[in-house]
Amino acid sequence: MKNNLLKAFIAIFLCGSTLFASANDVYLSATGNDSNDGTAAATAYATLGKAIASVSDGGIIYVSGFIYVCDDPTNLPPDGEYYGNGLAIAKNVKIQGSNKKTDGFLGFNESTYGLSRIFRVNANGVLTLNSLTLRDGLAFNKGGAIHVNGGAVVAENVNFEDCTAEGVEQPAGGAIMVDKSTGLSFKNCLFKNNKAEKGGALYMQDTDNTSAETRFEACSFVNNEASARGGGALFFRIMAEGNKINIINSTLSTNRTSGNGGVISIYNTPASTTFNIINTTIVNNLGLSGGGSGGGILVGENDKGVNLRIQNSIIEGNTVASGATSEDLTYFTSYDPATEQLQISNSYIGNVYVSGARTINPVCYENSTLYWNYLPRTYDALSLASGIDNLNTERNVHPLKAGSSALTYGNATYLQAISINTDALGQVRAFADGKCSVGAVEGVGIPSGIQALDAPAGIAVYQKDNQLVVKTVASGNIQLQLYSISGQKVLQQSTIGSELTVTTSALQGIYIAKVLVDGHSYVQKVVIK
Repeated sequence: MKNNLLKAFIAIFLCGSTLFASANDVYLSATGNDSNDGTAAATAYATLGKAIASVSDGGIIYVSGFIYVCDDPTNLPPDGEYYGNGLAIAKNVKIQGSNKKTDGFLGFNESTYGLSRIFRVNANGVLTLNSLTLRDGLAFNKGGAIHVNGGAVVAENVNFEDCTAEGVEQPAGGAIMVDKSTGLSFKNCLFKNNKAEKGGALYMQDTDNTSAETRFEACSFVNNEASARGGGALFFRIMAEGNKINIINSTLSTNRTSGNGGVISIYNTPASTTFNIINTTIVNNLGLSGGGSGGGILVGENDKGVNLRIQNSIIEGNTVASGATSEDLTYFTSYDPATEQLQISNSYIGNVYVSGARTINPVCYENSTLYWNYLPRTYDALSLASGIDNLNTERNVHPLKAGSSALTYGNATYLQAISINTDALGQVRAFADGKCSVGAVEGVGIPSGIQALDAPAGIAVYQKDNQLVVKTVASGNIQLQLYSISGQKVLQQSTIGSELTVTTSALQGIYIAKVLVDGHSYVQKVVIK
């Protein structure tokens, strides 16, 4: 059965949308023309370079269709070189699509043989991306989709797919390379099929910024590859003090590396760095090197006391030696982490390996030792304990099976402390008796999402001032359900009559309005500003 959420998205765009533009906004379309003025969808620009040059600081670029960045006249490679360097962002710009399946940017054009990185974020630049796909970005050495060399990136509901960093100088960050940054935030993003020598999806060389935060929330990393030097999905080599890396409600699965760190590699990072891994699922990642190279999380030799906090998470079934040997958490170090440096709570940590075949006393690090280092070194699928199900390839998450001990093993306070009450799919976590499911997905299986049914005539949905209005020709029972683009319900209100109004002053961005009138329902996309 096809996913109902996908059906809803299709119906949304058939039903149309309402967009509210400000004076700072410009429009960009695959069918546009740079001789247009770019001030409306009907007069959209054709190239990203023109749109960036025209948009005001703090403005929005609305994108329709897929734009070939590699063919942009402002991004052609210099003579004798093969790669475009990507469009530079040196101001505050938001780039907004309506559907990541239909809108975004491409770094490779088979017809023109164009090759390019997609974006460069420089000092003072803030790049905000929403509801887009960045695909086929190709760069020399650094970041196939984005090279961050100052400034910040904020991405929500964005796919980074099939991007590559290649070259002869240890190419890093298949999708994203970070040299300097004031902060990074990724929410409901998918990193899939990206490749580099190190950091298949993202490589962080440094932030050059004390106390910067990098945050991944409800993200999935699937089938990324580090071909030589580790970090199949993520590689962190941070030199600045006091940085925080937060990975929440996320899934890292089927990533691989030929070097160290099957999915996450932490190397040469100062003791003041803190990694918080909360309600995250890290399973089925592969290191092709031998024992001690790290199939799941690797803390490397040069790390002298990095702080690792793992809460409500599943880290099992990760292997090295081409799948023969279990390694879920690996300390390839000459020191044993102190209690404050490794804190694990309400989690499944399958196999723990410390170089020299030393052991770490689990009593110091796990508030329940039931699921600590329970897997043998020789991989045995029958010994897996979490009850995780196979990867759902439509939603890129691992649900839990019925009867799994992980369904109620989580401690709700870890999510409540950071004001999160949903899972990776936007489902509300009930937190019954102070508990929740461990891992990225709450409960059993995959929810059906929003159902798109018939669209009765005589119903209008529009924004007026700071209110969203539902108006019908005839009086009846009206219910409005408002969902985020990821499928999370954010509002529900009902009335009897011919008009329903809802205050939207606290909302901004793209939402899905599901309207029910006397048993009939349909959906419409709205952009609230």
